[in-house]
Amino acid sequence: MIFLGICALSHLIRVVVSQTVLSQSPPIQTVPVGSRVKLNCYTTRLVASYVFWYRQQHRRDMQLLYKVSKQQPADGRFSSEVDGKSGNYALVISNVERNYSGMYYCASRSHQNMARIFGNGSTLVVTEGPPAVFLLTPPSAEISSMERVPLMCLVRGLSPHSLPIRWNVSGQVTEGQTDSGTIDEDGTYSIRSHISVLVETWSSGVFCTCTAQINSAENLISESVSSQRESPLHTSCGLLIYGRLSAVALLLLGMVVFTVGRSCRKRQSDTLCLPGI
Repeated sequence: MIFLGICALSHLIRVVVSQTVLSQSPPIQTVPVGSRVKLNCYTTRLVASYVFWYRQQHRRDMQLLYKVSKQQPADGRFSSEVDGKSGNYALVISNVERNYSGMYYCASRSHQNMARIFGNGSTLVVTEGPPAVFLLTPPSAEISSMERVPLMCLVRGLSPHSLPIRWNVSGQVTEGQTDSGTIDEDGTYSIRSHISVLVETWSSGVFCTCTAQINSAENLISESVSSQRESPLHTSCGLLIYGRLSAVALLLLGMVVFTVGRSCRKRQSDTLCLPGI
C-alpha cells in the first residue's frame, strides 16, 4: 500500500509539473517612443529559475531577446524584474523605439521532456507622431468595367484601443468591414477598412469620407474622396486644392506684371518712364 501510494504521488507530481502554465499581461500595451515598458510573465511552476523572452515581428521567425532570472544582468535596453512569491518573470525594456512593436512571448522548459512552453503572448505597439489616414480608390480607367467600386481606408499610427473606422457615403453612415489591425514592417500599427459602392452610384457623383475616432469624440481624423469631377473642392487631397489656388495666384500675378510692363513701355515712348525727367 505504501508503495502504491508513493507511485500515485509520483505520478501526480509529474502531471502537475507537465501542466506548467505561463500567463502574460497585459495582452496589449500602447506606449509612445522613449517609454519604459514592463511585460509580465507568471508561471505556476514553483521551482522555475529563469524564463526566456522572444519577439516576433511582421511574419518573421521568433527572436530570442533576453533570459530573465534573479541574477541576470541588464543587456542594453533589456532588464528583468523577478518576484518569487507571485512567480512573475517580467521583461523590462527602456527607451523603446517604434521598431520594437510586435508580439512578445515568454517561454520556459518542461521538466518532463525539456520542450519549450510558451505564454499566451503580449502585443506591444510603439507610436510616434500623429496618426495618418489615406482613402484609396481604383484607377479611373478600371472603374467602368466594375459592378461595384471598392474603397479602402488605411489608418496608420493609431492605438489598437481606438474606436472603429466609420464611413459616410453621401450622408449614409456605415462601419464597413474593418480588419483586426496589423503591425507593419517599420513597427507602425495599421488598420484597414473596406466598403464598396455601386458603379452607378459612383458615376452619379458620390462623396465618401472615412473617419477614425481616437479615444474621444473630439479627436478625429478623416479623409474624403469624390467622383464629382465638376467640383474640385470635393477632392480628397488638400495639397491639390492649395496647389490649384497657388497656380491661380501666380497666373493673376503674371497678368498684373504683363499689364504694368506694357503700360510702362507705352509711357516710355513719351519719356514719362525715364528717370530724372
